[in-house]
Amino acid sequence: MSAEALATAPPFRNFAAVAPDLAVEVVSPLDRRGAIEEKIDFLEAGCRLVRILDPQTRTVFVHRQGRDPRRLGGGDELSGEEVLPGFSVRIQE
Repeated sequence: MSAEALATAPPFRNFAAVAPDLAVEVVSPLDRRGAIEEKIDFLEAGCRLVRILDPQTRTVFVHRQGRDPRRLGGGDELSGEEVLPGFSVRIQE
């Protein structure tokens, strides 16, 4: 969660009442498809970037508000975009 979002969030005790800027889900062999797709709902709550990582296929699905999802794999580079400036890693790593 960005400092700006936290500064404007209502006071909280146990959890913040605002969406994170980034949500990441690592798919396990036991995950149900529906449970994985629920993570994408974070976008509706205000999350700026959702990433679904599948270690078995070595792919990453990048979801953003108002855009089609992108599938990355192989030698593609995963960047932090404006949510994590300066972050960059090749999918194969």
